[in-house]
Amino acid sequence: MRGFILACGFLATLAGDAAAFANNFCPGELEAALATRQKIFDEWPLRPVNDEATEFAQQLAMGLASRYSVNAGMIPWRIYLVRNLSPNAFSIGGGFVFINEGALTFAESEEELIAIIAHEIGHELAGHFCQNQRQQPAGNFLDYLLGNTLPSRREDIAHLGSLPQTIDPIKEQQADRIAISLLLASGYNPHTLLRVARRLPKDAGAHWVDSIRIQTLARLLENAPGFNDGPGSSAQFQKIKRILLNEAPVNRF
Repeated sequence: MRGFILACGFLATLAGDAAAFANNFCPGELEAALATRQKIFDEWPLRPVNDEATEFAQQLAMGLASRYSVNAGMIPWRIYLVRNLSPNAFSIGGGFVFINEGALTFAESEEELIAIIAHEIGHELAGHFCQNQRQQPAGNFLDYLLGNTLPSRREDIAHLGSLPQTIDPIKEQQADRIAISLLLASGYNPHTLLRVARRLPKDAGAHWVDSIRIQTLARLLENAPGFNDGPGSSAQFQKIKRILLNEAPVNRF
């Protein structure tokens, strides 16, 4: 009971981050997101939307959002799996989230995959794609940790193909806060988010894990309740992971 009370109290302190946005998309957000999505469709290899792995990730996202709040559950979330081996995921607004196959195979458990999705949903719920901000994909959980130092200016950007990504540490913290509350609301251990961050490879070409980001996430979780045992991985998660691991490798873009 004490853990339940702690979880409810922690959720109450975090839910305000999303409350102002979750009712509707920002003006112009959906149009910008659709244009970005089309560019991705044109340039990147994706799994079919009716693919078993894609549908599984879609169900996880919808479950997270619906347990968080009625408004978040009403957003038409759409998950796409990118045929890429790097452990990455990103959101572009309009309820569109892209997850690399490498993120799914990197996840050691279903809970870790859910933590990755929760962060990307957090960007949407925080209103990071409003018109008063530059319409570019938000900095994302895994890409930020793997490839970027803490930027000193809003103009610091990276690229995936021809798609620019702006990395904003304040937005990353906001998305992390909401991700923590999403995990708690769904009965998952919020400390999984930090575990995934710490487990990422420390050297990926010229990239390196940002210790400042990890320290910030650890501070956010200081007062969050933890759980000894999570819900575990479903048989479907294990099946899909085996399918992806046994498929022919896909070149990175």
